[in-house]
Amino acid sequence: LQAVLALRAYGINSVQIDDHLAYDVSPSHSRNDAFKRDPEKWKAKLTRFVNWLAAEVHRQAPGFRIEIAQNPRGFAERTYLADWGDWKVDEVVVECYRSSGKASAFDPACGAGRRGVAFMANNTELPDSEILAAARGLKDRGFMLFHLARLGDRPELVKGLGQVLKRK
Repeated sequence: LQAVLALRAYGINSVQIDDHLAYDVSPSHSRNDAFKRDPEKWKAKLTRFVNWLAAEVHRQAPGFRIEIAQNPRGFAERTYLADWGDWKVDEVVVECYRSSGKASAFDPACGAGRRGVAFMANNTELPDSEILAAARGLKDRGFMLFHLARLGDRPELVKGLGQVLKRK
C-alpha cells in the first residue's frame, strides 16, 4: 500500500499490477500444494486482498487508479487462483499471448477485460501483415493497449502501427 501511494510524489496517478500478484497452482509449481488443497480459500483471500488494496488506495488517494494486468479469466483462475471478475479495481487489462496475432484480435477471452486488452507478441516472428490486422481488430473493438517488443529493427511495422493506432 505504501509503495503504491508513494508513486504520487512523482506525479503518477495510476499503477498497473502485473498478473504475478497471485498464487501459482500450475503443475510445474508442486511446492504450492497448500494452495491446491483448498483453492477456494486462497482465491477468496486474494480477492479480499486486492479489494482491500484498491479501497485503501482510493480512500487515501482519491482519483488514483489501480489497474490489473491478467491472463484471460478462465486461465487466470485455473492457473493462478486469480478470479479478477470479483476484483474492485479500476481496470483489468487482459494479456493475450498468442502465436497468431489475428486470432487473438477476435478471441472472446481476450475481450473479457473491463476496458483494455494487451496483445503481446513478444518473442514471436509474426509477419507485419498479421500484426497490423490484430491491431486493427483490437482498435475496432474499442480496446486501448497494444504491445510488441523489439520493434527497432522493423521501422515499416512501427510506421504501420502508428497509422492503425492513431487517435482520430
